[in-house]
Amino acid sequence: MLIDGATVVSTGDDTRQIVASVSKQFIAAAVLLADADGILRLADRAVEHVPDLGPLYEKVTIHHLLTHTSGVPHWTTEVPGLWISDPLSAGARLAVLARTPLQSEPGERWHYSSIGYALLVSVLERATGRTYGDLFHEWLAGPARLTASTVGLPGGDVPIAAGHRTGIPVPVEELASVAGTGYVWSTSEDLARWTHWLHHGLLPDEHHARLVTPHVEVPEDDQQHVAPAYGYGLFQGELAGQRA
Repeated sequence: MLIDGATVVSTGDDTRQIVASVSKQFIAAAVLLADADGILRLADRAVEHVPDLGPLYEKVTIHHLLTHTSGVPHWTTEVPGLWISDPLSAGARLAVLARTPLQSEPGERWHYSSIGYALLVSVLERATGRTYGDLFHEWLAGPARLTASTVGLPGGDVPIAAGHRTGIPVPVEELASVAGTGYVWSTSEDLARWTHWLHHGLLPDEHHARLVTPHVEVPEDDQQHVAPAYGYGLFQGELAGQRA
C-alpha cells in the first residue's frame, strides 16, 4: 500500500517504484566490477576520469566517493541552486561542482553526499565509454535476472508508483541526470532478488568484502545516521543481533 496524495491505493507485484538512495548500492557494485576488470582502480583520483572537475577535486578518489568521505557537498543547502530536481544535464552539474569548494579534505571525515554518487556515474561512463544504463543491464540486472528494473523511467504501460514531496507530486523525470544516487526503478520482487545476488555471486569474493567492510564511522549526531558505519553504498551495523 502507498499513499498517493490523500488517496490510499494498492500496488501489485509488478508496480515499479523509484528506489531512491537504494540506487547507491547498484552503482557501487558496478564500480567494483569495473575495478575487478581493471577498467579503473578504487584509488584512482576522480579527475583522472572526469577532468572537468578541475583542481578543487584533485585529491578526491573513487574510494572517497563510495564512502562519503570525499568532502563533496550534498545538494541545495551546500550548493546553492543545485537541487536534486533541477533539470540540469550531467555536464551542467559538473560545471557547477568544478567551482564549488569541498566541505572537508578528502578522507578527513564522513559527509553524506548524493552528488558524490552522481559523480561515480560520470567516472564509470568516462572509464568505460558506455552509458550507465547499458552497464546496469549488462553487468547488474542481467546476471541478477532482474526483469523489472531500469535506470530511468520504465517504458510501455507498466504501472508505476507516483511519489510526492510535501503533498505535491514529484515529476518522474527529475532524477535523469543523477542516476547513481536515485534513478533506479524496480519492484519489491526484483529488489529481493538483487539483494540475494549482490551478496551471493555477483562480485568476486575480494570485492564483495570491500562492499561490506565498514570503511568509515557514521557519527551518531549525523542527520543521515542509519547505522554506525558505512561500506560502499551500504550502511553497516546490526539487525536483531546479526551483522547487517
